[in-house]
Amino acid sequence: MTAPLPTDEAQRLESLRRYHVLDTPPEQSFDNLTLLAARICQTPIALVSLVDESRRWFKSRIGVSEAETPRETAFCAHAILQKDKMLQVCDAQSDLRFADNPLVRTDPRVRFYAGVPLVTPDGHALGTLCVMDRVPRSLGAEQLSALRVLSQHVLIQLELRRQVRELGTEAAKLRRAETLLSLQFDELTSKKADMAEDITERKLTQQRQRMFLQELLAEREKERKRISCILHHDVGSLAVGMSAHFDAIETALRSENPQESLHWMNKTRKLFHKSVACLKGLAVQLRPPELDVLGLSAALRQHFSRITIRRGTSVLFLETLGQRRLPEDTATILFRVAQEALTNAIAHGQAKQVTVGLKASKEEVKLIIHDSGKGFDPTEKLSQERANMGLQLMQEMVVSGGGRFTIDSERQKGTTVRVSMPLETAETGPADFTANGAAMAEETKTHYGRRSPAHADIRPA
Repeated sequence: MTAPLPTDEAQRLESLRRYHVLDTPPEQSFDNLTLLAARICQTPIALVSLVDESRRWFKSRIGVSEAETPRETAFCAHAILQKDKMLQVCDAQSDLRFADNPLVRTDPRVRFYAGVPLVTPDGHALGTLCVMDRVPRSLGAEQLSALRVLSQHVLIQLELRRQVRELGTEAAKLRRAETLLSLQFDELTSKKADMAEDITERKLTQQRQRMFLQELLAEREKERKRISCILHHDVGSLAVGMSAHFDAIETALRSENPQESLHWMNKTRKLFHKSVACLKGLAVQLRPPELDVLGLSAALRQHFSRITIRRGTSVLFLETLGQRRLPEDTATILFRVAQEALTNAIAHGQAKQVTVGLKASKEEVKLIIHDSGKGFDPTEKLSQERANMGLQLMQEMVVSGGGRFTIDSERQKGTTVRVSMPLETAETGPADFTANGAAMAEETKTHYGRRSPAHADIRPA
């Protein structure tokens, strides 16, 4: 009996193509998983099977020589119909769906099948991790549990493979963009020297340089995606740990010690959850979802909360923006400045308390970050290119968006960063910050970490 098509067939096939895995050579990471599946379930056949429009293709196979079979004969075509369940066929000759199947009536004469759907994060079943035997049988509870765990690791390998490929594509695009921007900048610098006496042309050159600078900053924002290389290191380390656990499972199975096998499978499951947590944490570092979904104020609150938990720094957040949504470019610039300033305050200023103020009027939005750290001599700092990289980046981001950026610092008295960005839309805004630290109109005050009396005097002017 031919299996019906899944209700999400078009989206499922599109998701499968995004992984760029069909018709690729064998890979040891997948072969290790099929070998473990065969050993644990004690079956002669184990497969990582992916189902496209017309066939079932094997990314990894043990016990069969063919690289693919027609979709209409595939047990897996039935298994992907129930994404949240494992399909177990104890005797194919007694099952009406498979009794006349050529795989049952002729070689390899399948009598038993168990397959776990490989369901992507967006909910599409690409195929299965499955085992087969030539005699009727069923799997025990521990074998079923282990097969599910191994299927999760197949998905991890697919996700890692996709992300590494996408990172390579993004890196190539970034290199091309940087080369183009460098050539354009050199060309404009040369033209500027030739037109030094022509004020109009000089202004035009500056305008073009500003446009190129904006493009460069946009490419730098994309470059943050390359932080995903952390994924290759951190999750790669977890994968090494899981590989060692697989070896321990195999040893325990050979010694017929089910309790030891279950112990190592549980440890492997914990490493899997750590991998998922690593992926989610990396996504937040690249661009917090709150910035796009809930706005700047919510994104800053979440960032300050994470900083307090991770670093122990006390942050007082005073804001009157509320749920008002700023233009996307303006919100991004203000978030990155706050992120960079807070990082500098903790890493270089060794600040224990930081106060952040955010407010908007009809014409502009202001951001002020003051820390109680050890401070620095701005003249000396600005003369050190490497130490000044973060300050230059903040200033370039603000100026490219048409805003103003200032920084005041004094040794042993802390640092204050002030940013103002223009707003094109007219909207009633709150009162300004006051020099003596009086409360802002309709302000919201949020404190992260242990409250310190010093906060009362850190109020930004």
